[in-house]
Amino acid sequence: MVLGEWSFVDSLKLQDGSWNDVLVRKSFSEEEAEAILSLPSSRMGIHDSFLWHYDKSGTYSVKSGYWFAKNMDSNPSCSGLNPSVSWWKFLWRLCLPIKIKIFIWKACNDWIPTNVNLDVHGVKVDKFCPFVVER
Repeated sequence: MVLGEWSFVDSLKLQDGSWNDVLVRKSFSEEEAEAILSLPSSRMGIHDSFLWHYDKSGTYSVKSGYWFAKNMDSNPSCSGLNPSVSWWKFLWRLCLPIKIKIFIWKACNDWIPTNVNLDVHGVKVDKFCPFVVER
């Protein structure tokens, strides 16, 4: 069995709820496998699921994501410098592909290389949208 991008933790466990040691070691680096295997495994029989706590239905939507973002700290910064550490911890714990988490992190810190940001950093670019004909 090979784990896919959207695999659940349940796929790494045996029927009794303990870790499938062989599969964990096969699917992850030695360091990651050791970290996973050191976690206590829940034996309560509760299956994994995707859940978005900010919507009554439990499913993510652009609308609920927008609402969540609008009601967050409007100026989060580096997780080591601000009490918004919990926001960043929340972001990194979300069940999202890492490239999405990194994109959100860059966008929140204004590190997306837009024409305006490139201009601010001294790169000679036209600050205006290239698709707009009239200025």
